Amino acid sequence: MLLALNTYIDATGNRMKAVALNLLILFFGTICLVIWDIPLGLKLASYMFASLDGPLSPIFYAWANILTTGDAQVRALTLAVMNSCGAALTTVIQQFLYPVTDAPGFRKGFKASLGLLVGLSVWVVLVRVFEMRAVKKKEDETERIGSDGGSEHGAQTVGVVAESKA
Repeated sequence: MLLALNTYIDATGNRMKAVALNLLILFFGTICLVIWDIPLGLKLASYMFASLDGPLSPIFYAWANILTTGDAQVRALTLAVMNSCGAALTTVIQQFLYPVTDAPGFRKGFKASLGLLVGLSVWVVLVRVFEMRAVKKKEDETERIGSDGGSEHGAQTVGVVAESKA
């Protein structure tokens, strides 16, 4: 799944379709496990579906790199915070929501995972909305500058490219 989704994103650039598909699979599996009183085959498939969160990490890290292009310090801080929060959250979830004594039902864990999936879905939509707003703003500025002839006073600007004499 990881290889398939990331190859699809690299080939098409449709990150959001891949994220949506992955989230739908996660929702299906997690909802089935929250219900719990389902046939054994569906329960086994649901365990597998609910554990398919692996492809999201590389997608989100690549997306963070794209969103922070041009500012190395913001990129470094963003990726460090993402990594630290992910590790801390995973540790807490494993220790307190999925204790071995609750196996195989993990009532608290599956419900918490469903809540976290809802939160993740809302977060993905918010980030995407802000990303699209920034893209539109940049396009509008480029369009405005282009219609002004290159500057506010109608003067032409000239770009100079320096060649290295090595």
